[in-house]
Amino acid sequence: ELQNEVAKIVEEKNQEENQKESVTAIKAVEIAEKSVVGISNVQMQQSGFSIGEIEAGSGSGVIYKKEGGKTYIATNNHVVEGADVIELTLWDGTRIEGKIIGADPFTDLAVLVTDSNNLPNPIELGSSKDLRKGQTVLAIGNPLGLNFAGSVSKGIISGTERIIPVDVDKNGSIDWETEVLQTDAAINSGNSGGALIN
Repeated sequence: ELQNEVAKIVEEKNQEENQKESVTAIKAVEIAEKSVVGISNVQMQQSGFSIGEIEAGSGSGVIYKKEGGKTYIATNNHVVEGADVIELTLWDGTRIEGKIIGADPFTDLAVLVTDSNNLPNPIELGSSKDLRKGQTVLAIGNPLGLNFAGSVSKGIISGTERIIPVDVDKNGSIDWETEVLQTDAAINSGNSGGALIN
């Protein structure tokens, strides 16, 4: 009987801890999700005598700064590479135009700006130095395009300070090595540039 009572107490304690973790995760998402934007890479394509726009790709980005009437968004370079027009989709479905002001293929980072200052507040940036292996993290983005905008997946930090080779010009030889975080949170290509939050 004592063993059953102990098992019951342990089970109740585990349920309580799981419930606390769920509430914390929900609050974290509510705080961060409005700062995540969808990004459409629109390119001009010529067909015969006509020129039209096509969406060459999509991904995600994060509002990280508002200053001087402008809003700045961080994303991955491969999300916006080759774009003629950048279209940003906000959490409420509003669409606005953005502009690339900086891009680095070696670190796969890009910065966008929009003159629209009427955007959600920037996300609070953390430091990867504070992360520990096994820590719970959440990925927010658009894993399969804007139809699944604002999707959240959960995982852990699987490793920090991981070095991966980068072949920028796709010629089969390594041009650069970059340091990244490793996570097992489910991420599809449309999540590129989105938020990883703790």
